[in-house]
Amino acid sequence: MLLPYTDFMTDEEVIRFEDYLGNEEPLEPFTLQEIAELEEKKEKHFQKLKQFQDEILEKYLNEVVKQQDSQFF
Repeated sequence: MLLPYTDFMTDEEVIRFEDYLGNEEPLEPFTLQEIAELEEKKEKHFQKLKQFQDEILEKYLNEVVKQQDSQFF
């Protein structure tokens, strides 16, 4: 079974999530509070990834501009 993206979860949370996906009656189901906390962790994680991606893109574009400028001057 393919799991959704779980890099933001602890090992324990991943195990519980696998159990939740694989069983009609999971051994330790998530509470609504835990689900809300996981959603918040996921959102923060994706914000960090987006920020990192933006920083890398900016550095790359700056380098391309420098190289193009050096060719003209």
